[in-house]
Amino acid sequence: MTTGYGGTHQGIEDLALMRAVPNLVVIDPCDATEIALAVEAIAAYQGPVYMRLLRGQVPVVLDPATYQFQIGKARLLRDGHHVAIISTGLMTGRALEACAALAKEGVAAALLHVGTLKPFDREAVLALVSRAKRIVTAENHVITGGLASAVADAVTDAGVSIRLKRVGIPDTFCASGSIPYLVNRYQLDAGSIADAARGALADGRAMKIVKLESFLANAGLRNYLFLRLTTDTGLTGVGEASLEWQEQTVQTLVHEWVEDRILGTNPFDIEAVIGGMIRDQYQGGSTS
Repeated sequence: MTTGYGGTHQGIEDLALMRAVPNLVVIDPCDATEIALAVEAIAAYQGPVYMRLLRGQVPVVLDPATYQFQIGKARLLRDGHHVAIISTGLMTGRALEACAALAKEGVAAALLHVGTLKPFDREAVLALVSRAKRIVTAENHVITGGLASAVADAVTDAGVSIRLKRVGIPDTFCASGSIPYLVNRYQLDAGSIADAARGALADGRAMKIVKLESFLANAGLRNYLFLRLTTDTGLTGVGEASLEWQEQTVQTLVHEWVEDRILGTNPFDIEAVIGGMIRDQYQGGSTS
């Protein structure tokens, strides 16, 4: 959606069409940085290539000094484990904004930028969904036949179960209007990507993990729990000498076995639940 002149001028089905052409490389660059790098890669490539280009002044989102483009390779721009956003083209810039907004809410969102739709980097997608089962795709394209379809194909072929939310243009010819109006009307803005991520997390299990991690991220509350642990049980060794153990315990609680322990727990009792978990971990483990 880069022009406001309606269905006759908006190329919103091209990725689906071009992905269907045998042996054709399909590139949807994020910004001016990636366009410049992709042109060099295309010149060196032996074979046909289709690349989208943006209209007018093209923004710089990716760092020209560090970003690397390679045909067929996706790039992880931000890591996280609550939810993963997979984006292509100009939607990557908006996805970065969405990740920043989610971070303020305690949601750790990963962002994988797919600059090449074909060949599709299945390995990068599968590596991402192995640690984040709630996925949002974001594309400046109809949601059929483009990025969302490529992601769904990859995880289906691999037999992986995910929760998928698609941000893109619905099955319709779009209206005419200003670009800001159309972006908002068809929910292609950063806020809509963030809302999709929240929707992917909209179940008790996922949100409890987010709340738990936000709680444990507060050093003062974390120290209070360990202090109460020593006071209530008389256990020793949870002082300055065990700070490293404390941090390792927190990581264990969050990333290895916390989910099963807090299912069904009243969120208002989370402090007591964490205290009990830490007590159990300490009594059964080691401070070395």
